[in-house]
Amino acid sequence: MSGVMVSSKGDRAKIYTYSYWIANDKNPIYFSWSGGSNYKEANAGYRFRIHSGLLKKDGSFRIQKSANEDVVYANGFLGNLYNDSLKLTDAKSITIGSRVFNDCFIIDDFNGHNNSTLKKDDPNRVCEFILSKKYGPIYFRLVSGEEYFREFK
Repeated sequence: MSGVMVSSKGDRAKIYTYSYWIANDKNPIYFSWSGGSNYKEANAGYRFRIHSGLLKKDGSFRIQKSANEDVVYANGFLGNLYNDSLKLTDAKSITIGSRVFNDCFIIDDFNGHNNSTLKKDDPNRVCEFILSKKYGPIYFRLVSGEEYFREFK
């Protein structure tokens, strides 16, 4: 995955994937909880970076299914903000400009968690982002109010 995001101020940021993984029956991951037994989990995802000048935000998108559950979960993070309890079936339809995306997860200050030491009012803190299952990151907003939108040609 690669692409470009354009900010509300006209700045351009490149998106690129720097790792991906797939773990399933042929390449399993085993977990051992204290006092519990091992179980297998199917897990796939990728890590990406959005970069332009001083702006550098790492992120990831992952789906996972535990052997003892029927629910498939999604996990997304960008910069300081993450949510690791999204159900894959909870994807929403989002319209940005005239384009409709039917496979999106919205992660913001209300349903997400802050995983950094950035203060709540730090202008470089991510306060909302949208991940598409098909395209990856398509939007994010900083506390400063600056917004970045995925460019599609």
